[in-house]
Amino acid sequence: MLAMGVFFDLLPVILIFVAVGLVIMLLGDTGVTASHAVVAAELCESTPWYYVFDKAGACIVKNAASVEVGVSLFLGGATAIFLGPFIYTFGSFLSTILAYFFFTVWFYMKGVHMWTFTKGQRVLVNLCTVVVETIPLLNLLPGITFMVWRHVAISQAEDAIKDSELQNKAAQQMNKLNKVRM
Repeated sequence: MLAMGVFFDLLPVILIFVAVGLVIMLLGDTGVTASHAVVAAELCESTPWYYVFDKAGACIVKNAASVEVGVSLFLGGATAIFLGPFIYTFGSFLSTILAYFFFTVWFYMKGVHMWTFTKGQRVLVNLCTVVVETIPLLNLLPGITFMVWRHVAISQAEDAIKDSELQNKAAQQMNKLNKVRM
């Protein structure tokens, strides 16, 4: 369960890496091909200023491909900067909703009702997790993992109390049976 909590906490960060990968993939296709470089070299050699530019180290036409790559990198970076927070916010919201749905079903299958309002600890854990997961920079903390860990710990404590109550009742019944036999 804790591993799934860690996964849901890391899901927005994973989405950011996916978005960065998509931007890098899109930047890899700048549209500059080998034929563009050949045409640029031919144009550069046909100009009367070829020798001046060649001695200076570069031809303006050859640099056109570099400018295109630079513009692509700038636009890709701007896209990542403006799109990144949106992707992170959407991913965080989505992962929180999916995590609550997933763990509600999982705990319910185990016989634990994590949305019960009769237990103050469960309400406090759920409330704190919702607050942590909705505040943008605070949601970098592992709130979902903490929620799962606390619900498991609360369930174990409740089970221990139930077991001790059952042992006490069994001991009382044994004492009654021993008194009746005597």
